Parts: sequence; C-alpha cells; structure tokens
Amino acid sequence: MYNLPACGSRTWRNPHATWDVKTEDGSREFVFEFSLKDGKLVGKYTGGSGTLEMTDLTFENNTVKFNVTVGNDMVITYSAIVAEGQLSGMLSLQFGEAAITGTKRK
Repeated sequence: MYNLPACGSRTWRNPHATWDVKTEDGSREFVFEFSLKDGKLVGKYTGGSGTLEMTDLTFENNTVKFNVTVGNDMVITYSAIVAEGQLSGMLSLQFGEAAITGTKRK
C-alpha cells in the first residue's frame, strides 16, 4: 500500500508527479498531482469544481485509488492502474461510471 512504504514499486518509483487525465470520450479533463508529505502520499485534483484535496488516497499493486468530494457533497471515486507513464481506470459516482486515461507530465 502506498501510504507510503512500497516505494520500491517498479512502475511508480517517484510519486511526485502531475498527470493529465481525461474521460475516455474526452468530455472531461482533470489534473492529478501526487507528492509526499511527512512520508505519506498526498494528492490534489483539479477539474470542473476547481482544485480539491484527494481523500482516502492509496497506492497498492500498481493501482492508485482516491476520492474527491465536489459540489453538493457528491463523492467521485477514482481507481487507476499506473504503468510506464500511463494510467487507466475508472471514475465512479452516483450517476454511473466512466473510463479514464492519463499521461504523466515530463
């Protein structure tokens, strides 16, 4: 689990990264920013609701998971596999799910 000690992961050695992410149909775009604070993985999400702190953020078995609370307390759950500068996964909210893909900024 990446809260933090699993730093030795082959695919995500440095969690300090910014990711450009979009829904598979291209209708929504986000920015995920990950870093370490006091040895713990933390993150910020930027999207249509502005910049928000990620909650329940974990990284385990090459999968990053977190929640973001937007608008009127609607929780969006993100889960994505991270490998070789790419991520792919799903976002889930009360209305359904959508596939997401992303690329690590250089």
